Amino acid sequence: MRKSKYKEIYAAVIIVFILLFSFSPPMQSYLTLPGKCRISVGDTLNVPLVFPDRLVKNLWVKLLDEHGLVDKYSYDLVEKKEFLISGKYKAQLTLWGLIPIKHIDVDVFPQIKVYPAGHSIGVVLKAQGVMVIGYSAVNGGPGIELYPAKEQGIQIGDIIYSVNQRPVGSDYELASLIAELAKTEKHLTLGIIRNGLKMDFTVKPVECQETNTYRIGLYVRDTAAGVGTLTFYDGQTSQYGALGHVIANADLSSQLNDGMGKIVSASIQGINHGKKGFPGEKIGSFTSNSLLSGIILKNCQYGIYGVLDKLPINKYYDKPIPVAYTNQIKTGPANILTVLEGEKIEEFEILVEKIIPYQKQSGKGLVIRITDPILLAKTGGIIQGMSGSPIIQDGKLIGAVTHVFVQDPTRGYGIPAEWMLQELNMFPKDVMDSMLSRAS
Repeated sequence: MRKSKYKEIYAAVIIVFILLFSFSPPMQSYLTLPGKCRISVGDTLNVPLVFPDRLVKNLWVKLLDEHGLVDKYSYDLVEKKEFLISGKYKAQLTLWGLIPIKHIDVDVFPQIKVYPAGHSIGVVLKAQGVMVIGYSAVNGGPGIELYPAKEQGIQIGDIIYSVNQRPVGSDYELASLIAELAKTEKHLTLGIIRNGLKMDFTVKPVECQETNTYRIGLYVRDTAAGVGTLTFYDGQTSQYGALGHVIANADLSSQLNDGMGKIVSASIQGINHGKKGFPGEKIGSFTSNSLLSGIILKNCQYGIYGVLDKLPINKYYDKPIPVAYTNQIKTGPANILTVLEGEKIEEFEILVEKIIPYQKQSGKGLVIRITDPILLAKTGGIIQGMSGSPIIQDGKLIGAVTHVFVQDPTRGYGIPAEWMLQELNMFPKDVMDSMLSRAS
């Protein structure tokens, strides 16, 4: 009986020892080492181990490529060894250079550089129709104010998708069609969507005495329009990425498909402060200056993408900076670029709290917290219109702000920059092939 009790005690001690060792900093640092990683030419390998000094002195790294041994060096030189040639490598962590304890697949790619942005943009994506947002009196003569569309039952919130069966994609197209068709036809048939149902309304346009153009007395706006932030652009191709999430058309309760659209400069006129349960927002207006404009060619879950008419100016970055791969992002301090007043880009401090690469399908690969006291005082945290604000860490573009936690506006999600660049096919073909092979 006594021997049996001793065995139970010994077993319990061993179990406790194993558990304590498993949760010890050295073991945790070992268990969290990645099995594969991507880096750029000129980068070093990050192998953060919390081991006792006497053990670290006996750690060696063997670097191999498809032809065999490339280099061998002690662990303390890992962060000084730059990879100068792209390719596929295996980094073997060994004891005394003999006993393998870990190996990491390393893909080294040509360095990708882009300009981080932070500019405030007005986003317009052509959708099905334009939304009625108000009534505007038409001057029918001295003391005569007419509301042709209102009198025929058209309501605020209606979507006008056609005029005489000709499709409407923007406020400009609606005005042009009315002006053109009213010259030969007394009445126009407007195709309307109201609460998901399609219906037709007949309206008689009136010639405005002030402008000598035909009008129907409505204020309208494009159904997919708003203020966001430009994330990055390529100085050679003028390609850009923005927002970091899809433009969803709340008016039609559906997600917009890829399609033509545009971005223009936007000026921030005010801020609605965010607080728990109530997301804040930037109040902006589109500007007619030519400092920033471009076309939208793609609208997907990772943002909007297209080509700029000309490259904008950013006082913080007059040269492109490297893009970090997702495995290179670290928890800790970082900065964002965004506009809070006018068109002035400012830099603010944040904290990257968590990296969750397995969330790629949702685009929510980072959890961030606003720590800058000035930004917190002005906005309360992450607000609408801040989507796309570039996140920079250690001189590299690591991602963009995308979502706010409604119950805690100081925190939210971000998308890694690597995921955004993949949408523009900015990686060379061999890089993309390697990404797909590693993923599989």
